[in-house]
This record gives sequence, C-alpha cells and structure tokens, in this order.
Amino acid sequence: MPPKRKFDKEDILNAATEIIASGEELTARAVAKKAGCSTQPLFSCFADMREVKKEVYSRAIQIYKEYVYKVRENVPFYKATGIGYVEFARKKPNLFKLLFMSNSTEGADEIPLDDVIEIVQNATGYPYEAAKNFHFYSWIFVHGIASMIASGFIDWDEETVDKALTTEFVAIKEKFDKDLKENIK
Repeated sequence: MPPKRKFDKEDILNAATEIIASGEELTARAVAKKAGCSTQPLFSCFADMREVKKEVYSRAIQIYKEYVYKVRENVPFYKATGIGYVEFARKKPNLFKLLFMSNSTEGADEIPLDDVIEIVQNATGYPYEAAKNFHFYSWIFVHGIASMIASGFIDWDEETVDKALTTEFVAIKEKFDKDLKENIK
C-alpha cells in the first residue's frame, strides 16, 4: 500500500487562496476538499481558520504587488502602478474585493504606501506631503475604475483605462502645480 500523501502549509494555502479567488466561502471543509485531504492537516499546520485567513490575505497582497509593480514597457512607472491596480481588479476580482472592498483590514499595513509616494515624487518632483496628497486623489479615481471593473459594473479595455489614467494624471498635476506655485508666492 502506498504511503499517505503528506499535506503541508503550502498545499493548504494554495487551496485556501483558490477558494477565495473563486468567490467561494472559506471554510475548513472547503479547504480540505480543495486540497484533497481531511481537515486534520489543516489544523496541524494552522491554529485556526483565522490564521488561515490572515495568511491568505498576506498571499493576496503579494499577488497584488506582482500586478502593481510590474514594469510595463514605454509606460511611466506611476501610471503603470495604476494600470496594474486595474488589471489586478480585472483578473483577480475576488482577491481585489478581499483587499480593497471588504471590512477586513488585517494585514493592510503590508500594502506599502511609502513606496508609491516615492514613485509619485519621482514622477512629479513634489515634496513628500504633496506627493502623498497627489496619490490620494489619483488613487480615488483609479480605485473607482478598478472597483467598477471588479464588480462587473463596467468592462473597460486596457486602452480606455490608459486614456482615463492619463487624463486624470494631467488634470490633478495641473491643479497641484498651480497650488504649489501659489503657496511659494
């Protein structure tokens, strides 16, 4: 008789992430079924389902970062982060909803705001606080597009998203440039 397969933490996390990504409810039984094991390996790797959910949330953030920080040829890096954010919402809508459209804030500090603010500073030349505010206004716009795509409200193609992000960036930059000049006087 062949030895029983041993299920490890990675197997359990892969199954749990697939469950969330597919929009199913994350339960111990669902994870065990998806992984092809009983619930026993799950609870030998994790203390409880809360710990599983926390790990899945961290994994979702890593997947999110792969989209957002992906270098896109001939696209300014800050714009590329916005395109990546929308692409993540389009291709992984349930993970997007987990991170950005749910009440769960556990692990939210793993989303690096300072990295993005530095990208804005490089793109605009603004000091930290101005870059932070610029990103906040830009993010509201990009998040709106991404949320509507993730929820199925709109189905914009990449070209439409690209044009919208350019228009929004130019408009906000023009306003910030004007405000910064007025504050210098």
